[in-house]
Amino acid sequence: MDSITARPSSASSLGNDDLTTPYAEIFALAARLASTPDRLEAARALARRCGATDLIIFVKDAEVGVLLPAHGFLQTLPQARRWNVFLSGLVSGKPSVTALPYPDTHSEVSVLGKVAADASVLLIIGGNPSDAVAEIIALVVPVLATTFRAEQALVAAKGQAAVTKNAVGEAKLLADSLENARHSLHEALAKAEAANHAKDQFLAVLSHELRTPLAPVLTTATSLLADPHLAVDLREPLELIRRNAELEARLIDDLLDLTRVTKGKMPLSFSEVDAHVSIRHTLEICRSDIYRKKLELVTELCAERHFVRADPARLQQVLWNLVKNAVKFTPEGGRITIRTADDNDAIRIDVCDTGMGIELDFLEKIFNAFEQTSDMVTRHFGGLGLGLAISKALAEAQGGKLIASSEGRGRGATFTLRLPASMNVAAASSPAPEKSSDRISQGLKILLVEDHRDTAAVMSRLLRGLGHEVTVASSIATSVDAAGQQSFDLVMSDLGLPDGSGLHLMRQLRELHGLPGIAVSGYGMEDDLRQTREAGFIAHLTKPVSFNQVEAVLLQFSRTRQLTTQSN
Repeated sequence: MDSITARPSSASSLGNDDLTTPYAEIFALAARLASTPDRLEAARALARRCGATDLIIFVKDAEVGVLLPAHGFLQTLPQARRWNVFLSGLVSGKPSVTALPYPDTHSEVSVLGKVAADASVLLIIGGNPSDAVAEIIALVVPVLATTFRAEQALVAAKGQAAVTKNAVGEAKLLADSLENARHSLHEALAKAEAANHAKDQFLAVLSHELRTPLAPVLTTATSLLADPHLAVDLREPLELIRRNAELEARLIDDLLDLTRVTKGKMPLSFSEVDAHVSIRHTLEICRSDIYRKKLELVTELCAERHFVRADPARLQQVLWNLVKNAVKFTPEGGRITIRTADDNDAIRIDVCDTGMGIELDFLEKIFNAFEQTSDMVTRHFGGLGLGLAISKALAEAQGGKLIASSEGRGRGATFTLRLPASMNVAAASSPAPEKSSDRISQGLKILLVEDHRDTAAVMSRLLRGLGHEVTVASSIATSVDAAGQQSFDLVMSDLGLPDGSGLHLMRQLRELHGLPGIAVSGYGMEDDLRQTREAGFIAHLTKPVSFNQVEAVLLQFSRTRQLTTQSN
């Protein structure tokens, strides 16, 4: 046994001069532990000097708060749980010598443990270690542990720096990806907007091209039917022509209305409206269709609060769609019931029929655009499936709600329109019936600008039939010449002219002669209406123009002019 192991284990007894060389040797070996590359070899050399086979120093990890082998020592021990139990007991003052599996689970060796002053732990493994040498080594463990902790901090810092660098790289990649996605989204949005604009332009041109040939057909049929001397055998075929021309115009209007609805640009003009009057007007319009199919019509207008704040034309459009829908899908000899009732602070309008009904699983889709219950329905009844979608949107835009109900195929259907009742019933009054004395007392001098020969011929004949003096021009140039040679009260102009736009003509005539104007065009999109207003037109009639529309606009113009003259 060497001189160190033969001496007492107390560190105070190791101060004799004969131990100077062994101390120096041990401290020199321990100092080598400060060098990371030499640490494992130095640890085993120091262990041999102590009479053991290996040596490990444990320090408390700052992040996880447990004892772990310092960097450079063996990091994995067999049956780690037993080693942890020994370490925990050692720190709490339990015996410092035990047997543990090392270097694998098949063999066990003696392990001597020492707790240093800074709570670091020295383990000397295998052989027959000298407790005195272990005490000497334990004295320098706190100094070594400081180095080990600095290494841990450096490793952690490097790891954090690597993580940060990696995160920065990932952030840059993410930023690049987001920028690419933003750019792609911007391009996709631009393409979608261009496609949407192209679609709107296509619909505008299509509606114009479809409306233009319809205008003279509808106007001619309407004017002939207004003739009391028309032969009876001609009245029915003319009525058929008028009805189908109006249906074609309605389909075109539905396409344009759908575009306005989807964009949220449906123009509405609110006023106090008597819903019962609107229902009666609607039934009057549809009476010929109801009569032709020999349908029984039942009306039960029982609501006491039947005034609503709505757009009169759009409300009637909703009611017209519902009644036409009931007529369309009810077989000959069936029954249609229109009833109203008070529903708390609202009026409920039910349009019921005894027609083909709606399958229960289709009720949720009935208000979707272009939806029909089946291909058979489309083939048999026709239509685009837009009327109900537009009606629902119009009802909601006026603060109401439209729902459908049915007990199934062959059992009829009910459409319920619910609208808030007006709180100011006293202020709501239905317009008084128009008396003959309210008609225009004298004719107007009208400059009609229309390059479509058939439309010009029919429109001029209608206007003259109303008692107006009409001059027809087919271009901007001839219109300006005509306005320079005689005075006019009003100009009615198409927008698409051979030598320019009716918008430009309106600006010229306003500037030169102060003429008011009415636009008559196959274009009826919201942008078209805006442009005509900005050009100075006081009204915009969309082809095909009905006889009643023309008469109503001219009557309003005449009244406004008369009131203006009286006030001056």
